[in-house]
Amino acid sequence: MELDVEYEYLFNHTNNLNKILELSSTMFGEDEYRQNNYSVHKDTKSVILAFNFNKKDGDVYKFPRYNEFFHLLKPLMVKLKHEFKFKYFKFDRLIIAKLPAGKSIAHHEDNKAIFGNSNRVHWCLQTNSKVDFIIGGKIIPFETSNVINISNIGFGGHSVQNNSDYDRVHLIIDIYDDTVNKEDYIDKGV
Repeated sequence: MELDVEYEYLFNHTNNLNKILELSSTMFGEDEYRQNNYSVHKDTKSVILAFNFNKKDGDVYKFPRYNEFFHLLKPLMVKLKHEFKFKYFKFDRLIIAKLPAGKSIAHHEDNKAIFGNSNRVHWCLQTNSKVDFIIGGKIIPFETSNVINISNIGFGGHSVQNNSDYDRVHLIIDIYDDTVNKEDYIDKGV
């Protein structure tokens, strides 16, 4: 859903943060779908857990690593469902994204037709003060464990600069209330 502000701080979440960082650390680079298909992400590394390749049908493909992470991510999903007051929690994308030290994500604006009906939530797993997440020319403050709903459409686009000597790692999840199909990924264990 389109926000009328650049971002909205939701809450801090530390449950399983270190386990997710540890588990994902050896998996970055196994799948380069985002890097090969979206030039702005050429410098990133991803662990893609789930992805809706065809927004129209609502089917989300679960990558082989998905089952290794579901039980670790379920507490976050439950908190998000409550925070957004969703009846049926569903997501289109579930990605652990690493922006290596000294790299950047070029300025861009995401496609409203694809992202306009979901909330893009970032859970900051690892960062530092020299990483700038910029939306509409504003630096958005992120600290490790922050869960933030960002506007990835509008406001003139966004970019990220990692000006540090450390990798920045976020979990990105695009969530929505599935009132049409009435499917809940938490309840189904999907």
